Amino acid sequence: MENSVQVLEIVVPVIAMIIMGMFFREKLVLSDDGIGTLKHLLVNFCILALVFKAFYSTQFTWKSLLLVLIMFVVTAASYYIGRFLMRQGKFEEELFPYLCTTIEGGQMGFALFILLFGQDNLYHLALLDLGNALILFPVIVTRMKLRAQGVQVSRREIAHSLVTPINVAIFSGIIVSVTGLSRVILASDFGTVLNSVLSLAGAPASTLILLVVGYGLSFRRIRWLETLRTIGIRALIMAVFGTAVFLIVRGMFPDDPLYRYAVIMAFTLPPSYMYSMFTKGKDEEAYVGAVLALYTVITIIGFIILAAISAG
Repeated sequence: MENSVQVLEIVVPVIAMIIMGMFFREKLVLSDDGIGTLKHLLVNFCILALVFKAFYSTQFTWKSLLLVLIMFVVTAASYYIGRFLMRQGKFEEELFPYLCTTIEGGQMGFALFILLFGQDNLYHLALLDLGNALILFPVIVTRMKLRAQGVQVSRREIAHSLVTPINVAIFSGIIVSVTGLSRVILASDFGTVLNSVLSLAGAPASTLILLVVGYGLSFRRIRWLETLRTIGIRALIMAVFGTAVFLIVRGMFPDDPLYRYAVIMAFTLPPSYMYSMFTKGKDEEAYVGAVLALYTVITIIGFIILAAISAG
């Protein structure tokens, strides 16, 4: 009974905030411009504080870097599996390969992971998201820009795509940790104050992220056949790779179950929400929107299961 109450204490607020976001959209309590402002606040302030705090206070080892590399390989492999299936004539949707790969860490996974395991443990999931980001921005986003705009993307633009606020915060935190500066900071009074500031700055992130996710959820104009086929293939790819990574991580970090929970979380997350920015025409917009919306529901179900497992 006690475990059930613990699960409900975590799950019910998540569902409530997502429903509230949907309600705000339908009742015009928030506009698209208002949501855009919230996203800007999240990406350029709240999430930055969270990921910097998570990384700068973490002791990195070769295993941490290997985990980033593993996720990098998995993300790339998932994309090329999607391309292979499309070239074989199994799928006609041009955006199908992109929906087979990447995870939505910053705008979904971070919020859920923090609710379960706290800010201080976010680095477990953030390492996986870093490997994902190293494919998402220079490769996936570049390809989607080329396709959507029909223009050549320069090497400078590709390099610039990696310089996102979140990536800057991640790498800054890693540098501070690896150079040993973090030990000096954490041992000082300044470190205590800095941690308090970063914790306070990141505190609204989970609530705002879930509100934004709810606002963006739409189940209208769903082409069920194409959508469910795409979701099914992505789920299969994620299940296979997720199982492999889970077994690897269990061997690498036998004494830290949070890495295993992070893998479960990562491989149930939807594709990057950025994809909705690069659609061409109403049909593609509806197709991508439906896949992202339904996969977000799958993520919430996975979150509920993970909450029950971790509480047990």
